[in-house]
Amino acid sequence: HYNALIEFFAKENLHQEAADLYRQMLTKGTTPNTWTFAIIIKYLAQAGKLDAAFMILSILTKLGIRPNAYTYAVLMRGCAEYGDMGKLKGLARDLSQ
Repeated sequence: HYNALIEFFAKENLHQEAADLYRQMLTKGTTPNTWTFAIIIKYLAQAGKLDAAFMILSILTKLGIRPNAYTYAVLMRGCAEYGDMGKLKGLARDLSQ
């Protein structure tokens, strides 16, 4: 249920509420999954907060969670939309390896 609520808050531009719920999730011992991170990355990328989105991607991989194709797609879309071709090329390289 955390993922659905986080996505709802993010979709409604209630980013602080989404972040608070994420922290609550961690505090209660619930482990985020690929979808949790994909939701967060999607809304950060859509808001043009690419550095934050890539920071979340880094956390995801450090936790040993493999990003899914959807996660890469929303990051690539954000990079293209905001003109960050360097990060877009980096993602393309990551996917080809």
